[in-house]
Amino acid sequence: MVQQSGSDKHELQTRWIYAIPIINRYIHRIGLSDILSSRMGGGGMVPHTSCLLILLRNILTEREPVYGIGKWASSIEPSLLGVSRDQAAHINDDRIGRSLDVLFDADRGSMLVEIVKSVVEKFGISMNEFHNDSTTITFSGDYEDADGSDKRGKETAEITYGHNKDHRPDLKQLLWTLTVSSDHSVPVHYMALDGNTQDVETHIDTWNFLRDLSGRSDFIYVADSKLC
Repeated sequence: MVQQSGSDKHELQTRWIYAIPIINRYIHRIGLSDILSSRMGGGGMVPHTSCLLILLRNILTEREPVYGIGKWASSIEPSLLGVSRDQAAHINDDRIGRSLDVLFDADRGSMLVEIVKSVVEKFGISMNEFHNDSTTITFSGDYEDADGSDKRGKETAEITYGHNKDHRPDLKQLLWTLTVSSDHSVPVHYMALDGNTQDVETHIDTWNFLRDLSGRSDFIYVADSKLC
């Protein structure tokens, strides 16, 4: 409740909390803000790190479209989002988009490794066994620019036709692989690949990453028959 200056009247303002205090605890324990800030500083009134962490909180609670993030953020107690009330008023889809551009240009590979290693260390995740699987992410539309060509010096995946696991051969897709620890199913590795990539082509790269991550090669790696 906010009292108006020089008046006995009060203005009632409602702010949502959701599960954000719990999410913030994990963000703090992992050191995610410091990891992001070390690779992508700046951003003006609302730093890029703040924008990306606001987007992360939204994905975990509401999954609004990017154009709806600003309205969602304005309904949340700003201190829980790590911003002031003035900063919260400047969060919009353009600012989120520019932060995503900066994330694209960053060294996301080493960033992912650092985040995973922090989670493994802070939460005591076992590296003895991993489980891998893949799925297709289906798109509606042409996506002509998503042709797999380099963008600003970065490799990109091609959205194209392939063996669609949603039984929609009429739609384009990407192949998505995810590897989790057997200990609490914590994600430790992912790949977004061209839509026509065969599953059999993904396991060597995944294995090599897990070997580097865990510092060993005697872990158990569980996957479907494509591994054979």
